[in-house]
Parts: sequence; structure tokens; C-alpha cells
Amino acid sequence: MIHKILHTVYTQTTSRQVDRWHMQAEILQLFKKIELTHTPIFASCCEEIEAVPNHILVHPRQKSKGIYLLCSGIACTIHSKEGMPVVTRFHFAGDFVTSFISIYGNTVAENKVQMLTEGKLIFISFELLEPLRQQLTDLETLKNRIVALYWAKDLDMQNRFIYLNATAHYQYLIANHPKLIGLVYLKQIASFLRIKEGSLSRIRKQLRDEGLL
Repeated sequence: MIHKILHTVYTQTTSRQVDRWHMQAEILQLFKKIELTHTPIFASCCEEIEAVPNHILVHPRQKSKGIYLLCSGIACTIHSKEGMPVVTRFHFAGDFVTSFISIYGNTVAENKVQMLTEGKLIFISFELLEPLRQQLTDLETLKNRIVALYWAKDLDMQNRFIYLNATAHYQYLIANHPKLIGLVYLKQIASFLRIKEGSLSRIRKQLRDEGLL
């Protein structure tokens, strides 16, 4: 079953990759290779999850024990700022999701990660994989590439906040992830863009009036 899910997410994700994120396709291919080469071993470290909206993947102030491959649905990372939740990142099919600070810094997670929609995930337990490192020769490469892709996307996102105004950033977001509209509340998108929900509504009206939405 895991193999079928992997094949589906790999096919769907790589069919829409832009060139600069070719690394994501390579990571999914490597993940698929490990699963095919070491099926019984790898399967014992994985768990298929059917998630509902608001299902928490990473709890703040707790250590993360592994990483999720998001196969379908949308998730987000939420930071608590002065007691108010702020969406800092959206996660889509093909993304590997966890608290990277917790996993690689051996500390507790700072933020919460939760599902915004229904979705399917594969949870890979690093605790169970660690003793098998000698047998899973590609595991370290996989982990390093996942981290490299995460930080590359994080830098790209930071640059958008620097160089794009809220309108341009919203247009970029829905052009690359049209499923956000209708599946995610406007207040969550506004939170990510660091603007008020009313401001986002005005941006959307302006874009509609100009025939751009």
C-alpha cells in the first residue's frame, strides 16, 4: 500500500515541478528507491495516516520523532506570537513535514504543524530508522537533501516577503497553489501574508475588478 501511495504522490508532484525545485523530484525518487530496495525494513518504520482537518502533526514544546511525507491535502506551520497564532508556512503534496529544529537540533519543537484539510500522509520514524542506518545506505543522503530543500524553499519565501508587496505575493501564492482558494480560510492566508483579513479581501476585490482573479 505504501508503494502505491508513493507512486501516486511522485507522479502527481513531479508532473508539476518547476525547474528550480527539481531537487524535490530527486528526493521523492530517492525515497521511492529506498522503499523499493528495502521494502520489509522500510515499511516497518512507516505508518500510513488518514488525517482530518486540524490534526496536529507536530506539537510545540515536544520533540519530533520523525518526518511526514504529505501525500495529499494541505498543512501549515503555526507560530504563537504574543499568544496569537501566525501561519508561517504552507505544506503541500510532496513536501516532507516536521520540526527540522527538533529533529536535527535534538530539542523540542518551537511551532505547531497541523493539517488544514483532509489528507494522506506517511510517517517515517527516525527512532526506528536509526538502528538500520547501515542497511539503508541512502538514508543519510535522503535526510541531507530534505534539509537542503527545506532551507532553499525557506530562503525563497523570505525573499518574497522582502521583494514582493502583499498583492504580488498573494498572486504568486494562488498561481502556484490554486487549491488554497476554497480549501483554506482567507484568515489563514492573510496570516501567512502578514496582513489583516480585511486587507486581503480588498486585494481580492481589486484583482477581480482588474480581471486578474
